[in-house]
Amino acid sequence: MRNRTPKLLALALAAVMTMGMTVSAATTNVNSGDTMQNNNGIVMYNYGEVINNNSVVRNNHGTVQNNNRIVQNNYGIVQNNNRIVQNNYGGTIDKGNPPQNQFYELPTPKNFSYEGEGATQANGSWWIKEGGTVTIKAADGFYFASASISGGLGTITVADDHKSCTLSNVTGSLANGGLTLDVQEGEYTPEQPEPEPEPEPTPTPDSTPTTPPADTSTATEPASAPTVQQMETAERPDPQDVEATERYNFWMDVKADLRAAADGKTLRVHVPADYTNMPASVMEQIRLLDADVTVDLRWSGERLLITPATAQRKTALKAFWTFAQLCELYAQ
Repeated sequence: MRNRTPKLLALALAAVMTMGMTVSAATTNVNSGDTMQNNNGIVMYNYGEVINNNSVVRNNHGTVQNNNRIVQNNYGIVQNNNRIVQNNYGGTIDKGNPPQNQFYELPTPKNFSYEGEGATQANGSWWIKEGGTVTIKAADGFYFASASISGGLGTITVADDHKSCTLSNVTGSLANGGLTLDVQEGEYTPEQPEPEPEPEPTPTPDSTPTTPPADTSTATEPASAPTVQQMETAERPDPQDVEATERYNFWMDVKADLRAAADGKTLRVHVPADYTNMPASVMEQIRLLDADVTVDLRWSGERLLITPATAQRKTALKAFWTFAQLCELYAQ
């Protein structure tokens, strides 16, 4: 009789959980599809549903309704929360007190690692604590070519040596494309500006007078115009790529406004938050302007001011300027 007692208790507990009756066991688990009502004991690893909770639920992956005690390490849903949810890892708090220690998911490391107290690993994923700062370090033999965040979900800054990034002010999940890290193999080499062209020698004046050219009403293109046009041709995307075409047309409109801007004008441009770079032809267009125009870029909460005097010279193989690079150069 004594040997059958544990088996009978286990069968009774399973029947109680399936029928949704009151459970006051000291400690139990709730499997997927099971329901526990009027819980007065401790639930470890919930994958089902706990209704009218009066004790502690730890490691929640399911649903807790009408919570009157503590839920620790929440990955699921807590509805009608009247007490405390500690360590919320991307779960949902529906109607009730906000969680203590909110965490947002980070991409799975690949050729880099997370360091610092703001980063933690739980449930097979990496997380950043709300208000925390995380250092992202490139693996040996790799460097960060660029880094960006979509939708204004945080701030990322690449170190001067491009061996690490600093991540902070995160307000949402950065997994599944929210954080883009361009990790390249090799050593980072800073781009070198092109050398200034050698001045052309002053031609010897011809002693024979020449007839002045006839006046014409057709203005000629400036000598620098083909350079920008050639860059635009190289930047033109595949017409089938709708998203790339929209971004290309957006920057083409900006360049048209630049060419039409009057001397002393400030041109304000609101760049969509999901744009991660600016074509090199835009920088070249700003640099070659004859008028004194200030370009005021409003981009993901940053204000970037560029003038013809401060615009960067075109460098070989430079196709675009990343948002992070522009912030380093022009952020106010």
